[in-house]
Amino acid sequence: MTEGRPDDLKDRMLALLDGELDAGGIRRLDADLKASREARDLFRQLATLHSVLEEQGEARTQIGRTLIPMERLLADQRRAMVRNSLVAAAAVVLLSALVLWVKMIPQAPVTLGEFRAASGALFSVAHADEDEATSGNELREGSRLLLSQGTIEVNLVSGVRCVVQGPANLKLLAGNRVGIPEGSAWFEVPPPAVGFTVETPQLTAVDLGTRFGVLARPDQGDQVHVIEGSVSVKAAGPDKAKEALVLATGDACEVLAGGGFGKIELNPGAFVTALPDAITFVDADVDWPNGNTVLDGPGSFGETTSEMPNSFDGRWSVRTRAGVSGGSVLTSAVGEKSEPRLRTSFGLPKSGRYAIYGYFWNNRWGQGSWDVAFQLGSGRAMTVYTKDNAVNLASFPQAFTGPVPTDDGTGQNLFQAELGVWNTSTDGNVVTVYIDDPVVGAGVLDERTWYDGVGFRRLPDE
Repeated sequence: MTEGRPDDLKDRMLALLDGELDAGGIRRLDADLKASREARDLFRQLATLHSVLEEQGEARTQIGRTLIPMERLLADQRRAMVRNSLVAAAAVVLLSALVLWVKMIPQAPVTLGEFRAASGALFSVAHADEDEATSGNELREGSRLLLSQGTIEVNLVSGVRCVVQGPANLKLLAGNRVGIPEGSAWFEVPPPAVGFTVETPQLTAVDLGTRFGVLARPDQGDQVHVIEGSVSVKAAGPDKAKEALVLATGDACEVLAGGGFGKIELNPGAFVTALPDAITFVDADVDWPNGNTVLDGPGSFGETTSEMPNSFDGRWSVRTRAGVSGGSVLTSAVGEKSEPRLRTSFGLPKSGRYAIYGYFWNNRWGQGSWDVAFQLGSGRAMTVYTKDNAVNLASFPQAFTGPVPTDDGTGQNLFQAELGVWNTSTDGNVVTVYIDDPVVGAGVLDERTWYDGVGFRRLPDE
């Protein structure tokens, strides 16, 4: 029998038989009948008694008008009792079947969060109830995000915000629990979500109201960095009696080989806290005085041509070429190193910190050395960039504010060199990048430079 007063259950049964029970009462009675055999037996008894009383009442009204043999009256009453008992039993079966049918209806998956990816991010998402990767930005219990490149922001219904930087692997274990088998993830946990838990192969971190980052690396100890607030950290393993380590603001720890923790220096820069802005590409333009690129020394530019400039004239040539950014590139002659370096300057749209990039083309087939030297600002060193220390944008696309070709269709790809960070508070609002044709090594075949432009992307405020 379900909880509550027995008289209340009987009253609702009688009200149903009299046709006076409201919809809410019918739902409650349905639940009671399904949950208790005693309730079903009582309902059948009351239904039978109710039917007999109705029959007797009708019989009394007929006595004064028609004389009915007692045998017939008793037979009618017996038939009525059987009929009403069958009706009551059928009602119980019908109510139970209805409840079972409702429970068998497939329930829509509960959405526990959503994510959004930065342009250029390479990722896939799969749900626990689906065999293959799917589209859409919803996450539910068991959903897994595989991020091979770029940045993704996850927002859970609990209010937790997570920023994951690839390569990384994130699994939503529950509404307040995620797993990070590998990767870098930053978390912002509001007060109502205190107790939010992050699990890595080597540790479990329980939030106590904070902003913190987690690093999970297969070949090193997993780390926790507390930017603000506090986190309880416990090493993974079968020993349930291990004591948790509580980290406060500014603390960081790393799992040691023996399974314990070692304090390390806090490194907020290891984590991305917001989706990055798109990169603004600045095409190199030598159309003086309106152009942004000049010679950083005496001399002049060579004539604009669509052919490969092979003359040793000590000048940079403007070569028009289909498929390259802006329709042209600045090229040095094959094997020539006497050209003066270039200087490209541009203004930043507003104050802040910016990542600065340099762009050059290189033969993707590995034939020759199409390298470049970049220097960010006058007080820094000139660095040579090759295929090995630059990003091939044809293979790893970046997010640009406008269309930027990355493959010219004939075997050349655009490469991106990370030149450093420019801070307007110390470096000013005008960025200057120096470009040169480097000497990579003696006897290098087909050594040249194809310079196309620079770029900038605003970084989050510190």
